[in-house]
Amino acid sequence: MKKRLFHKGAVFSLCLIMLFSMTGCQILGTEMVDLLIIQGIGIDKSKNGYKVTVEAINNPKNSFLSGNSTSESVAKIYVSYGVSIAEALDNVVRVSGKKPLYSHNRILIIGQETVKDGITSILDFFIREYNAKSAVYIAIAKNMTAEKIISTDMGKDIIVSQVLESVLKDSNENGKAFRMRLFELVNSTLDQTKALYIPYVVLDEDEKEEENALTLHGTAVFSKKNDLIGYLSETETLGAMLLNDQMKKGIININMDGERIVVLRIESTKTKTKVYYENGRVHAEINISMLCNIKEINSTKINNISEEVLKQIKKLAGERIISISASAINAARNELRADIFSLGRRLWITDSAAFGLVKDNWTDAFCNSDIEVTAKVTIKRTGEEAIF
Repeated sequence: MKKRLFHKGAVFSLCLIMLFSMTGCQILGTEMVDLLIIQGIGIDKSKNGYKVTVEAINNPKNSFLSGNSTSESVAKIYVSYGVSIAEALDNVVRVSGKKPLYSHNRILIIGQETVKDGITSILDFFIREYNAKSAVYIAIAKNMTAEKIISTDMGKDIIVSQVLESVLKDSNENGKAFRMRLFELVNSTLDQTKALYIPYVVLDEDEKEEENALTLHGTAVFSKKNDLIGYLSETETLGAMLLNDQMKKGIININMDGERIVVLRIESTKTKTKVYYENGRVHAEINISMLCNIKEINSTKINNISEEVLKQIKKLAGERIISISASAINAARNELRADIFSLGRRLWITDSAAFGLVKDNWTDAFCNSDIEVTAKVTIKRTGEEAIF
């Protein structure tokens, strides 16, 4: 009896294995070759709603099934329209003949005109869609449409969205731009005082060399009402990253006596911030500690680094860091009138009673705050040898 039951169980298991092996690779009942594997999405305003530009992997069913290579581009661009973003994306089926797959999406680009009236409403679909990738990178297309960015021709063997994703990752790791992913942006909206910021990308067109280059040039800043209020330059972005303790690595150039330029490679930074309320005013003390290596000294002279010269380099580097930070503080307080340094949240954590006094007028309190920045630079290597 036991042997008979075991035999029936083995046969049943074998049938299940054969059944699943014959169904092929499916997602929600759809074959992979019938899915539109999205790599990047661009969102722009249209006359009657939204225009969506999708870059997807070019996966022709015939070439996929036969295993033959194709001379076509590795990616295709699809454009669709709708009253809402959800409808526009659903309408991609009409032009592609395939069901959209959002889980492989790498980048979300939003046109400048689209974000002028707010950012969170645009993201609502991607927050609610269970197939959407929460770690997708977000960027703003400055002075152009998202369609132009996504549709940039970089060659038939290049997927633009992959390039953009790499640019955003590398730029953040090298101190060129903030990193902003969907879940990070959603978390930022929960802060009652901090302004939202998103890196922006531009298209540099070199007519002489007939090449296109997608580059990051700074940061778009939004008010707590989600309105686009302005931009930070590259230098101001660097300062904001230092003050927010988001600087990992990077390069700083130090001009010495007008003859030598010392290039410092930032290896690590640590920023400590203390915020308190005193005499009717918000105060912030920010200390930036930085570990650097000397990568190059641009000079016509032989550059032997003495202890005295090393001290001078450290001093000038500290002053340079303070100057860069001051540019970000000036832009935030005077031009943007937006707290991009989380000072309000820090005050709420350390002294909720004091925060309660300025909560309703936090913008004015931030703009009138006293922010003091100090910097300490340690140089570990001057060339071939380390300094311990």
